[in-house]
Amino acid sequence: MKNSAINTAFNVIVIAVQGKNGKVVFNPGGERTLESGDVLIVMGTHDDVRKLEKTGNPSGVVHNPHNAHGT
Repeated sequence: MKNSAINTAFNVIVIAVQGKNGKVVFNPGGERTLESGDVLIVMGTHDDVRKLEKTGNPSGVVHNPHNAHGT
């Protein structure tokens, strides 16, 4: 994963990944491979996060629209 594909392609910061087993890995390194059922915790603009969501799960991803402005 590293700071390459997701960060560059979608202009977001990957904060953590939660696996299907519930374990959360903060600041995942390049050795972490995403698997079906993983939850990405990212930070970015609304539009950039939505682009990532549509790519990761075109059928609909649960979105938590919190931001620094409280809107």
